[in-house]
Amino acid sequence: MSYIRVKRQRTVYFVEAKITDSVFKVKQTLSHILFKDKSPKDIRLHILGKTPGSFSTLEDNQTLEQVGVQEEGLIYMNQPGEGQWEQVEQIEFEPLQTEEAQ
Repeated sequence: MSYIRVKRQRTVYFVEAKITDSVFKVKQTLSHILFKDKSPKDIRLHILGKTPGSFSTLEDNQTLEQVGVQEEGLIYMNQPGEGQWEQVEQIEFEPLQTEEAQ
């Protein structure tokens, strides 16, 4: 079984997908799992852009392989908010504190 990671804000979803799957198929899977009442059109997927802090929006007809996503790769997701799309965020996780660190 192969998968990709889909990140939205501080949440990471592990989605079963092949690199030959289309972006639209991944959006269908996410829509079915997460929203059930929303269309895949309510999801946008992105990869990191060429410049730091930028993102490239993936087109529905592209395959994961065509956009450079490999097995266990990471893509970013956003959805429409109040009148506009959420901003794509690349939030770094904060390490957990252990008893030794306190």
